[in-house]
Amino acid sequence: MPAAARAWASDLTRLWSGRALVLLVERLGATTDALLKEATAVGARVLGVVAAHGTGAGGAVPVFRVLGGADFDRVAYARALASPSPQLREWFDHVDPDNRALVLGTNQTESITVCGRPVHGRRLPAWAVWEDKTLIHHLWEEAGVATAPSHVTSLDGERIRARAQDVDTGAGVVLAMDSSTGHRGDSHGLAWLHHAEQIAPTLHTWQGLTHKVRVAPFMPGVPYSVLGMVTASGVAVFDPMEIVTLRSDKDRRFLFCGSSTAWRPARDVVDSIRGQARRVGSVLAGRNGYRGMFSVDGISTADGCFPTEVNPRQASGLGLRAAWPDFPLYLFNRAVQSQAPAFESLDPATVEHLVRQATGTCPSLSVRLRLPTGAATSRRGGVRTYHFAGTTHWAEWDAADDVLTLRAVGGDAGTDATAGPLLARLGRTFGLDLHSHDTRPVLERSSLLRRNMR
Repeated sequence: MPAAARAWASDLTRLWSGRALVLLVERLGATTDALLKEATAVGARVLGVVAAHGTGAGGAVPVFRVLGGADFDRVAYARALASPSPQLREWFDHVDPDNRALVLGTNQTESITVCGRPVHGRRLPAWAVWEDKTLIHHLWEEAGVATAPSHVTSLDGERIRARAQDVDTGAGVVLAMDSSTGHRGDSHGLAWLHHAEQIAPTLHTWQGLTHKVRVAPFMPGVPYSVLGMVTASGVAVFDPMEIVTLRSDKDRRFLFCGSSTAWRPARDVVDSIRGQARRVGSVLAGRNGYRGMFSVDGISTADGCFPTEVNPRQASGLGLRAAWPDFPLYLFNRAVQSQAPAFESLDPATVEHLVRQATGTCPSLSVRLRLPTGAATSRRGGVRTYHFAGTTHWAEWDAADDVLTLRAVGGDAGTDATAGPLLARLGRTFGLDLHSHDTRPVLERSSLLRRNMR
């Protein structure tokens, strides 16, 4: 770890050493365990964890499960924190009888306090607005970022059909929900439509979940994300990563499988994606006083790179832990976000250079595919290597407990090392009807095209 990163970690230790802390998390598990490790490493005294649900947290600290065994609901969790139950108040008073703890919120916590304790690193509601896919076009326009043509409309079948005819280029359209009833992410709240007959059943399924939808063309290409960080003096932008999202042509669904920093697109693609993110970060800072990490997601196509959404929060996938396993990245971002004094003069150019250097020399993957029950039992035997026929593209993988995990991808010079095509081909060897951006083109021409309508 470079000297500057060690200095940032030391500043975090001075900030947190001896401080009493309660963590808010959505799900217990590996992410919570990593956060506990970070907090302990900088000397904080973690009094407990308030989780939406799940099991885990290593049994090292007291845990309060807000939603019990119920399915995860981010809106319900936020509501439970904003209006705490008597049981939650009693739990806080038990673990923090002196009422001296700080509460470290999730990436999406907007509450100022929880049970009378101040929240550190809260997200402002004005920042959260930009996660809504039916509003994001305003940010693109202000940032001067070109994107694919789209329309925002109500849940009216005829209106959607007309808008689809206007933007469809032959591969269908993608409908995206708004965020009026909850968070949308990891391909949730999206529908790929190829025929007019698919509109009505989609709207029936979405009743009560959204008020408006965005209608945009389906664009074959590599889904990407690029993370950046807004500091008091500028914007740092890191390198783009591949968002490994497969598609099922049979039922027109998208399947989010993870991310890979092994992707190595051409220099002009990298420059285009990073330039878009820098302009977006500058607008976020100027318009909403934004601080901390954010991401811009999009599709890299043969015709250019087209952003589709913004995550005004610390998104996953940066891959920095592969190079700096002991660096407290989560707490680092929260210190920048909350404008802690030691980080007010943080140089964005230094952050950008060091992070790009680290992730560029130490690529990482977090890519998993759920397999049919029992499918992995015949493929046991540790890590295997798969070669993409006719190319130098390869992947190392293993399968256990009905989950296929990519461990590494690569190829000779000139190979962009996309993980999606390899994962799709591997999935098909297990009987899954899955495809990626270049494993098979969209063969059936969309009937939504105006010239094909009767």
